[in-house]
Amino acid sequence: MRLELRGVSTFYGKIEALKGVDLFLDEGEIVTIIGANGAGKTTLLKTISGILRARAGTINFKGESIEAYPAERIVRMGISHCPEGRKIFHALSVDENLRLGAFSRDNKEEINAELEDVFRLFPVLKQRLKQKGGTLSGGEQQMLAIARALMSKPKILLLDEPSLGLAPKLVEKILFETIAEINKEGVSILLVEQNAHLALQIAKRGYVLETGKIVLCDSCANLIKNEAVKSAYLGGR
Repeated sequence: MRLELRGVSTFYGKIEALKGVDLFLDEGEIVTIIGANGAGKTTLLKTISGILRARAGTINFKGESIEAYPAERIVRMGISHCPEGRKIFHALSVDENLRLGAFSRDNKEEINAELEDVFRLFPVLKQRLKQKGGTLSGGEQQMLAIARALMSKPKILLLDEPSLGLAPKLVEKILFETIAEINKEGVSILLVEQNAHLALQIAKRGYVLETGKIVLCDSCANLIKNEAVKSAYLGGR
């Protein structure tokens, strides 16, 4: 169940934000995309999930070209997007946020079973069910955002900056423990993460995106050793 992009270009008006991007994610993989602010990482995830439309190129999933599909159909096919900045519904309860994540599903028993699965990942959410999303701590809001994305029971999870604004201990938990556990359950993950060092440790392969172009693709083990990557994204480690 490979996700594959070929020659994908996305524009904001006349500005070309993605320039002929080629990328693939195989079933069961964790793949990371690293790059500077403004490189096009968020645009790439939004293009895959149907929030933005590619002006050129193809996006293939389950043997279908999905680049023209609406976001709702892409979710139903099995691709879920956890956006940068969490984007939870602050005025709604934790329970309401989670159930909105399951909008594409009809079976109440399956939805309730999925709720129990996300509570195993994030026990604190079960304690906060009736609490408004906006009153949660930053870490709890990020857990809610990931849990909401999982409620559609995706085959692929697009994660955009999950560690942004979190305390170091929570970063380690979310990036290592949670992502590893989600992947172990059979979900492929495409990860955009500001902490390139941690992202390259958890992922199998990585892409380097610069000004809308993929300039490097390799195993994460090799990227960590790459002098240009070390200098630009790993603080010369």
